[in-house]
Amino acid sequence: MNKKAFFDSIRAALFDGKLSGAQVHGLELLIAEGDKRLTGNESLAYILATATWETAWTLKPIAEYGKGKGRKYGVRDPRTGKVYYGRGYVQLTWDFNYKKMGDWLGIDLYANPDLAMVAETAVKIIFEGMERGMFTGKKLADYLDDVDESDEADFAEFKAARRIVNGTDRDDEIGRIALKYEKALRLSGRTGGAVLIDTGVAPVVVVDTFAPPTPKKPSGLLRLILTIIKATF
Repeated sequence: MNKKAFFDSIRAALFDGKLSGAQVHGLELLIAEGDKRLTGNESLAYILATATWETAWTLKPIAEYGKGKGRKYGVRDPRTGKVYYGRGYVQLTWDFNYKKMGDWLGIDLYANPDLAMVAETAVKIIFEGMERGMFTGKKLADYLDDVDESDEADFAEFKAARRIVNGTDRDDEIGRIALKYEKALRLSGRTGGAVLIDTGVAPVVVVDTFAPPTPKKPSGLLRLILTIIKATF
């Protein structure tokens, strides 16, 4: 994709003309994961918007403010000595959610919940959780069709998609952020999950260059037999 077009667009539309290195790095990690998964632009835009909101615009994995203080999940687990407050690009909470996500990813998040603060792990958590419905039972495909429609239609889908993470909390704000990301992805030339390299020249079409195998010539004895058959008939 044309990264310059993408970042120019969101810098102006969402970040008051300025992006930190950490914000750029976070967005690049998330987009790269979307490219690997062939995530559509609408779905990727909503993941980016969710990460932006849930990390308080830092686009770095963060720990929940207050670390669960006053909440039922904010109590230290007597078995592990850990507290399962929100961590990551999207706030993963509760011991059973850390266990479920860790088992799915093959990472012991239950014993080591701070691993959700590692960017490479946090990226997988947000994608798996939103694409597979592992947070609330609702998934991206329940609300988003990955078709670029009118802003009104796309916004309605984005707003409904908040149920993937947290009911209707801040659904309006996050939906509007997603619209800006969707526009930026479109301006960048990104198509679905395809990775576009902006070279300034026409794309090269790769074709199959393998020639069909050359038939083997018959052996001397076989040629003699074929000659006799032809002479006979």
